[in-house]
Amino acid sequence: LYGKETKGAGEGIPLQDLEKAKEIAEKYQLNIVGIQTYIGTNTLDEQKYLDSARTLISIASQFPNLRYINIGGGFGIPYSSKDRSFNWDTFGKEISIMFEQIGRNKGNKIQLKIEPGRSIVGDAGYFVTKVIEARDEDTLVVDAPYTNFARPFVYHTNHRVNCIGKEGKDKKFKIRGCTINSADYLSSPDFDGDCAMLSEDIQVGDKLYFRDVGAYSPVMQMDFLHNEKAPTLLIKNSKIIE
Repeated sequence: LYGKETKGAGEGIPLQDLEKAKEIAEKYQLNIVGIQTYIGTNTLDEQKYLDSARTLISIASQFPNLRYINIGGGFGIPYSSKDRSFNWDTFGKEISIMFEQIGRNKGNKIQLKIEPGRSIVGDAGYFVTKVIEARDEDTLVVDAPYTNFARPFVYHTNHRVNCIGKEGKDKKFKIRGCTINSADYLSSPDFDGDCAMLSEDIQVGDKLYFRDVGAYSPVMQMDFLHNEKAPTLLIKNSKIIE
């Protein structure tokens, strides 16, 4: 389900078509046992989910065989220093109260389903690459192409980046991939979020690491232009497990 304010969506039906959906279910003798919504991607405001849950709970009485309410995915992580963090404590306390109340009202417990996805693994990964050229005073060319780390290229969104062993934040840089594609940038001041602020003494051979790449980034890799995919390594107890 989605509300009028979304002006259409790629999933589900608008809330105002709920009666039509119920009529179709009745016509074909279908029992509706769950209702679900989806409010967007990388959402950091827990109140949006709570409002969505209230909307679904308000129509729950229309479904006598209801077993669960799914408030969908899209739970976000902060990619930039200006982003807030999703308040799981507030969300958990308030959603628990809602579902305890609906259980009392309906006389049976309704299961809450969520799809946390990115919020579980998003901040658990790093993308590491090496500087192979310093160009035009403010551009660093690295040994990885956008095909290895496609999220900034696709969404024009920066990930926070650091240099191993050089923690200074003295100078703004563009970070360019190693293909001939003129748009091959892994970080740019023209993208949303925090552009690369690094030590001004960055040199060829220095290693950079991009933060918060645990979600989407590995699976978005491609072998376009015959570039090999970057390996994904798991580090456990200070040991690398391929």
